[in-house]
Amino acid sequence: KTMSTQEMEFDAKTMRGLGDRSAMQYVEQRFQQQLQRARAAFLQEFRNHSVVVESEVKKIREELTEKLEAKYGERISQRSSSASSS
Repeated sequence: KTMSTQEMEFDAKTMRGLGDRSAMQYVEQRFQQQLQRARAAFLQEFRNHSVVVESEVKKIREELTEKLEAKYGERISQRSSSASSS
């Protein structure tokens, strides 16, 4: 299941023995745990996506550089690509 479709699950045995205040603390603790897992999953997906985008941009840049060098018959200096990335 994805995080967006998961419902919070509570341990019935644990809930049965708790008073109102303790039950609310238990629910809050479970909620925070699930929220933390969702955040971690989101960050991992974001990192994975960032790596893919970065590698695709690098590959496209290399392909375009090769095509331009072939078309114009000269090497494109690495200095111009490092200056544009800063």
